[in-house]
Amino acid sequence: MTSVAAAESLIMAHMPKFKPCEEPLAACVDRVLAEDIAAERDQPPFDRVTMDGIAIAYRDFAGGARAFDVIGTQAAGAPPLALAAPAQCIEVMTGTVLPLGTDTVVPIERVQRLGSRTTIGADAIVQPEQFVHRRGSDRVAGDVVLHAGVRLGPPEIAVLAGAGKSTALVAELPRVAVISTGDELVEPGKPIAAHQIRSTNDRAIEASLIEPVIPSSLSSSSRGFPGT
Repeated sequence: MTSVAAAESLIMAHMPKFKPCEEPLAACVDRVLAEDIAAERDQPPFDRVTMDGIAIAYRDFAGGARAFDVIGTQAAGAPPLALAAPAQCIEVMTGTVLPLGTDTVVPIERVQRLGSRTTIGADAIVQPEQFVHRRGSDRVAGDVVLHAGVRLGPPEIAVLAGAGKSTALVAELPRVAVISTGDELVEPGKPIAAHQIRSTNDRAIEASLIEPVIPSSLSSSSRGFPGT
């Protein structure tokens, strides 16, 4: 008797590779990627703030400053603001670009603000470069972020979009014919005799071919199939 593992190996050894075709991302879900995808930019693409609070120059804090003048608010998607003088800070929110001249973020829970003046609490722990996600610390532009052969689920589609891809090369879908034969089989909706049965296996097989197998984020075994 052939084991499941041996049968799978035999199938994979004879599995054809389907030629690639370019599809829009919406049509790539559950398809197999046919090209390596490289990072469009460094990730993150800028020094990114990871906590709501104020951005300061650590040298000011290390020099004894605890009160800072708020000179602006850094908005997401806006060019970076810049410090103009010592003992200044800029209000920042999670995900914004780190303002120029700053290198440290103090959480909003550790500061007290009165008008345009903000004071860091006496119990606050402040370390250089805290709550700063440095540019390129995850990926450098040109790094491969997805390899050919991966099955494209929701996370992979997000990676494609993040790499600036509006389309992707994926393996063409195979054409499959389902044939079910037998004198005892009768199609649903047609008159049936006592000695006959309904044709059901062909429906189950067709449904299994249409239904996604297993989301790629849940199964590592679904990755790397050559064009399936």
